[in-house]
Amino acid sequence: MEPTKDLVKLITEMCLDPSDKENMIKEVTPIAEEGDVNAQYVLGSCYYWGIFEDNEFQEAKKWLLKAANQGHCDSQLYLSFIFLQQHNYEEGFIWTSLAAEGGNSQAQNNLSVLYYNGTGVEENTEEAIRWAKLAAEQGDASEQCNLAKMLYDEDRGIQDINEAIKWFKLSADQNNAEAQCYLGMIYEKGQIDKPNYQKAFKMYSLSAEQGYSNAQYYLGCLYDKGLGVKQNYVEAYKWYKLAADKDNKEAQERIKSLISDGLVSPIDYEENDAEEEGHFDKLAIELITAAAEQGNAKSQCLLGVAYLMGQNVEQDYQKALDLFIQSADQGYAKAQYFLGVMHQNGLGVDSDYDKAYSYLKEAALNGYTESIKALKQLQDDEYEILDDVILELIDNYVDLNDIDTCQDD
Repeated sequence: MEPTKDLVKLITEMCLDPSDKENMIKEVTPIAEEGDVNAQYVLGSCYYWGIFEDNEFQEAKKWLLKAANQGHCDSQLYLSFIFLQQHNYEEGFIWTSLAAEGGNSQAQNNLSVLYYNGTGVEENTEEAIRWAKLAAEQGDASEQCNLAKMLYDEDRGIQDINEAIKWFKLSADQNNAEAQCYLGMIYEKGQIDKPNYQKAFKMYSLSAEQGYSNAQYYLGCLYDKGLGVKQNYVEAYKWYKLAADKDNKEAQERIKSLISDGLVSPIDYEENDAEEEGHFDKLAIELITAAAEQGNAKSQCLLGVAYLMGQNVEQDYQKALDLFIQSADQGYAKAQYFLGVMHQNGLGVDSDYDKAYSYLKEAALNGYTESIKALKQLQDDEYEILDDVILELIDNYVDLNDIDTCQDD
C-alpha cells in the first residue's frame, strides 16, 4: 500500500511541504487541535506512513481517532489498518465497518475479507460477498477480482460461476494479472463450455508477462503438454524457471523432470551459447546436480562444464573430470570432447596428446563437430594423426571454413 491520492491532494491543497517535516508539524498541529478534521487526518496519516517518523502508530492513532470520531471515512480506514496490524481484530473490524458504511471501496473490500475469513467477526460468506460486490461496483480491478474469487472459491463450493466470470473479465480488462490467470484456469478446465486451450494460453500469457508466478507455471504446463500451442519443452522450461525463481514448488519439480528425462537443459533457452560460456545460475546448478545424480549423461556433462569454468560453484577440475568421465562412458559426445580438451590443455591433468586424441576422436565419430577443430589443433601442434577417417574429417572441416572465410570477405 501507498499513501492515497486523496491524502497527497489534501497535503498539496493545504500548501504543505512533506520534505519539511518540522515545519509541517508546526503548521498543521494547531489547526488539528482546533478540531479541523482534515488537519487531524493529515497528521494521523503522515505519522502512519512514517512521513514524520518511522511508523509512529501512537501519534497516528491519536489524530486519526479524533478525525474518525467526526465521521471522517478515510481516517476510519487508516485507523482500521492500525488495529488490524496490531492484531486487535475486533476493533479493526469496527472501524473497517464504519469506513465501509461511509462508502469507501477499500474499506468495503477489506470488510468482505474479514467476513470471509472470520477475522474479528463470525465467518459469513453471504455478507462477505455483499460487501465485496459494493466495492467491486466502484470499478477497482483488484476489488473486482476479490469478488470474483469469492464467487469462484472451489474449496467452499462455487457460488455463481457466471457471475464470477463476469467480474474476472471486468478485472482482467483492466490488466489485473490475477484475474487473467483465473480466467485462464476457467478456460483450461472448460468451466464456461468446454476446454478452450487457445483462450487459456492467451490469458496465462497476459498474466505471466506481468510476472504472476501461477500463470507462469500454468503457461509452462501448456507448452509442456502442447495444449493451445505447439509443444515446446524449451519454452516450457523458460516459464517454469520464472515461476520456480519465485519459489513455485510445482515448477521446480517439473524442471527436475524435464532435465532428468533429457527433454531440455537448463540453458537451452538462452539466446547465446550459454553452455560454452558457462552461464549457469544457482537454480540451474541445483537442478542439474539432481539430474546428474540420477545418472543423466547430459546433466553430468553440464555440471562438469560448471565445475570446469567455476560458474556458481567453486572451480574444481577433478570434479569436472569425474563428471565428464561418467557422461562419456554413456557415449555422450560432448563429454568426450571436454575430456579431450582437458588432456590437450593440461587442465587438472598432465597434458597428454594421446589421451586427448583418443577422446576427441570418439567425439568426432559420434558427430560432435567442435571436436574436429580441436583435432586440427593437435595436428597443427605436430601430433601425428594416421587415421584416414579422422584426416578426412579434418580436411572437410578446413575446406568448409575456407569457404566461409571467402564468403565473409
